[in-house]
Amino acid sequence: FKAAKNVGKGIVAAYAPVVVALCGHPAIAEGHALLRGAALAALSRLMAIDGAFCEDHLALIFTRLRGESDRGTRAALMVALGDLAFRFPNALEPWTEHLYGLREWGNSLHDPDAGVRQHAVTVLAHLVLNDMMKVKGHIAEMARCLEDPDPRVASVARLLFHELSRKHGNPIYNLLPDLLSRLSGDAALAPALIAGIETLVERNRLSSAHATFVAPEQVPLFEAAGWLIREDSQFHWTNRGYGGFEDFLADLSSEKRKNIRKERRRAVEGLEIVHLSGDELTEAHWDIFWDFYQDTGARKWGQPYLTRAFFSILGETMADRVLLMLALRDGRPIAGALNLVGGDTLYGRYWGCVEDVPNLHFELCYYQAIDVAIARGLHKVEAGAQGGHKLARGYAPEPTWSAHYIPNPGFRRAVAGFLTAEREDVQRDRQWLAQRTPFRKGD
Repeated sequence: FKAAKNVGKGIVAAYAPVVVALCGHPAIAEGHALLRGAALAALSRLMAIDGAFCEDHLALIFTRLRGESDRGTRAALMVALGDLAFRFPNALEPWTEHLYGLREWGNSLHDPDAGVRQHAVTVLAHLVLNDMMKVKGHIAEMARCLEDPDPRVASVARLLFHELSRKHGNPIYNLLPDLLSRLSGDAALAPALIAGIETLVERNRLSSAHATFVAPEQVPLFEAAGWLIREDSQFHWTNRGYGGFEDFLADLSSEKRKNIRKERRRAVEGLEIVHLSGDELTEAHWDIFWDFYQDTGARKWGQPYLTRAFFSILGETMADRVLLMLALRDGRPIAGALNLVGGDTLYGRYWGCVEDVPNLHFELCYYQAIDVAIARGLHKVEAGAQGGHKLARGYAPEPTWSAHYIPNPGFRRAVAGFLTAEREDVQRDRQWLAQRTPFRKGD
């Protein structure tokens, strides 16, 4: 086809522009379903011949799929797109989200017609099991099919997860964090998810199950299921629409502004601070930070629980979400802080050093994080647990929640009693701290 197209000869080369014109013509798009379906079927078959032609006309296919009213044509297009994904996976990869379906489009797995959804889940299951389709980031869409009201759709989804569990390395365990984080935002699915966790606990004779950092809107869902709720506090910095660090300082009392400026100035004397992310991160950087991480564990009389391989995997799988801050003296790294960038929050996670420099911990972990949040327009910085010293540096106490399933009645009663008493202390402590933030009174 490519050769015929280049020389302008052959029936296929002559036929292709006509088909493209028909599929893109408003009269065809609004005309008889049989004609629309025939034109789109012809286009999809031409796309299967040549990768470049396929890539050039995927936008047209998905545009027509979005507006197609005939369920038979929608189902046929899903099968055709599955064939194209198998034939030219690299060309289809940017369209992965559309293949799984967009809720606002109501296509693929979100199609209102059960027959179309059955075709979609069957095609996608085939692609996933043959490693032709990325599943991370989209597994939740397949999991939702387990609760589909049509038993044919639910049956194919169950078969997919059964086959995934049998694959080498049981990839479902690696997909669980992504799966649960995405599904947990869907209140309609919460009862089924929670019940599933309880079943796993009882089936495997586990003592308990725990959901940490539960969002405020999710707390009632766990309470309704009878889980125990624990309330705690963390120190978070909140971006109030600052244009720069000086705008943030302007919100503080005069004394606190002076102290922070002095801390920052002294902390970086003779040092260079660098930020690394994405392709800038190398194994040499992870070797350096591994030493920092080990040093912090030794100082706290603890046993570091992460392995060196963890940091390499972090760099391989989500480098664009990693922000590594290093302090250099004469080009040699002496301290570092590891952060993860979320949708609207910067999460500070680990810190370490091989040289003690006064206030450098505050600079790398708190002030540099504020600089980054302001520059990127992030709403919050979560600098980890504990540390009342964060209060003086603009990090205010915020409530956090976790949920706990404990099937043993005696154990549950003991924990419930403790949580009730602890909650009163936590709330009292948070109120006391909130009155002592560095912000000007009245703010």
